[in-house]
Amino acid sequence: MHEKKLTVRYFILSFAIGFLLLSVAAMLVVLFIPPQMETGQAQQNTADGISYLPSNQETLNLLLVVEPREGAQRLYALLRFDPARGQIPVAVLPPGTLVGAQGRLATVESAYTYAGIRRVAAQLEEALGIAVDRYLQLDVQDAVTLVDLLGGVQYRVKKRMVFNSAGTQTVLEPGPRQLSGNLFGEVLSYSFPEGELERSSALGNLIASLLNDHSDLLLTAEADSVFQSLVNMGETNVSALDYQERKPAARFMARLSPDAAFSVRLSGQEEGTYGSFQLSEDCRRQLAAIFSPLPERT
Repeated sequence: MHEKKLTVRYFILSFAIGFLLLSVAAMLVVLFIPPQMETGQAQQNTADGISYLPSNQETLNLLLVVEPREGAQRLYALLRFDPARGQIPVAVLPPGTLVGAQGRLATVESAYTYAGIRRVAAQLEEALGIAVDRYLQLDVQDAVTLVDLLGGVQYRVKKRMVFNSAGTQTVLEPGPRQLSGNLFGEVLSYSFPEGELERSSALGNLIASLLNDHSDLLLTAEADSVFQSLVNMGETNVSALDYQERKPAARFMARLSPDAAFSVRLSGQEEGTYGSFQLSEDCRRQLAAIFSPLPERT
């Protein structure tokens, strides 16, 4: 009888000690794990679950400007991260694109030269009736470094391209080609013989290919370091919070649609005398629709 009482006491004592240790561990977790880490992990678990659906709150319009090699045109591109639609449209705008309101029109290039990337963003908002949420400005060499960091990009060359750089001639024949960072930079700086619409389509496809080729990076542990490298390269107002808030949606898209990025085909009229480009009314409406949120469900 005495042994049974001892056994019960030891059991109760062991249970109490175990419960105490678990309670202390739980308190330490609450005290020392940052709240934002817990929230991010919860979002991640939700995004990985079946019940997760992206919303308009996670969309983001980005203006990308790439400074070219000497003698080449700047790249101006609008990109929209749109998990609600499951797509990433890319619209490369000719530098001569007229923006702003009637009566004070300016080209994208002149707005940039006069007051920088923020001015271009404001003019595009006014011209298209959209929000340009963030901007990113890179030097072409930064783009070269980024592409090499990612391991290159698969790109379908439509027409024969010849590059002459540092006394060396490089030829890209039509067909699928694996581009190094340097060749990526050559295509960005290339003078397309058929004008601005050809350049817009080709460079839009190039950027879309880069995004699609490496969408699976979002499913790996290296995604955070690549993002950090990108924002440290150039001038941007994209924050770590922007990235963390949209990471679950980006991972969702990478699983659901690895080829979400596509080039938006522009239409309009080039003015040879002044080097300006007038978007057609249909194109303006199309861009406004693509770069605006989905209508809210009622």
